[in-house]
Amino acid sequence: MMMDNDDMAGDRDALGSTQEQDIGSSLGPTVTVHDGSSRQRRSKTFDAGAIVLGSEQSPVTFKSLEGPDQAENPTFRNFRARLAAWLTASLPQYEFSLAPGCTRVEFQDDDKITEYRSIKVCYESKVDWQQYLDYLYYNPDFHGHERRDVVILMTTEGFIFAELHFIFTTSVAGKIFVCPLDASTGPPRAKDKNLRLRRLRARRSMEFFFAQSIVRGAPVIQDFDRRGDYFLMDVVDHSGDLFIIRCNEIFGW
Repeated sequence: MMMDNDDMAGDRDALGSTQEQDIGSSLGPTVTVHDGSSRQRRSKTFDAGAIVLGSEQSPVTFKSLEGPDQAENPTFRNFRARLAAWLTASLPQYEFSLAPGCTRVEFQDDDKITEYRSIKVCYESKVDWQQYLDYLYYNPDFHGHERRDVVILMTTEGFIFAELHFIFTTSVAGKIFVCPLDASTGPPRAKDKNLRLRRLRARRSMEFFFAQSIVRGAPVIQDFDRRGDYFLMDVVDHSGDLFIIRCNEIFGW
């Protein structure tokens, strides 16, 4: 059955207020962020505590999002159906109840979705226990070039690296659409091992996550000899948090 929009909005408000009470008070007001596509200052944000979505775009319908203009973009292929299936499976884990009589989430052609192109993440360093801010971006036209930053996500199976492909909100909280960078890279190459490089490889498929799954950003550099491969630049982390602690938790260094 279809999930009623009014019921979804009510549940969304209850869920959002709980999240903000838990982790939102320490951040203070949201910041104004720069929208690289319009070159204007905007203060419209979606605040969920330690995660703040910024650079809000105009809402569009699912029908428009999946329209002919996006026919060649794999990110939006069957987007509505994939999102609904993921939400139906994921929401019970967060004790989020559907409207009475509903067994699954469905979106209609004219239901709205709002895109964001930046994320502010507040995280605590495990080296000095200080609070740090990461400003992360997904933008198809960031000063004339596409930009997709990489993040560390906390999943039910542990930490993974992932590349941002779409940041958005619907009637149920804030979500991101990412390409996990945890595909098998095979035996370490001699050059990688000698230079102490950690290779990351993109999966062929993308996945949804709630924005609150983001732990922090992760600087990477593309391997131009192999499309879809990246090297983790852990040595440029100013606090040492990524190199000393996070990589040990993820890779067992």
